[in-house]
Amino acid sequence: KGRVKYDTIIYSTLIKGFASIGDADRAMALYQDMKTEGIPMNHIVFTSLITAYARVGNMKPADGILEEMLTEGCKPNAITYSVMI
Repeated sequence: KGRVKYDTIIYSTLIKGFASIGDADRAMALYQDMKTEGIPMNHIVFTSLITAYARVGNMKPADGILEEMLTEGCKPNAITYSVMI
């Protein structure tokens, strides 16, 4: 009660923040919360998750996130692909 309702924008901002400091675990935890709550994903969420894993040098989960992004019908953009390289 009296709590701000989290939406795609709030979640994507938080995930991007954790990604920027390389905290892939916290970024992924928020992503899982989004899925549980049924909140729609956008390219910022997926790209930020990929960035989080890239920052810590762990590209295996990033490949899976890209696959999930495509499965969800979310189109990767140039930034998404540049992070994957």
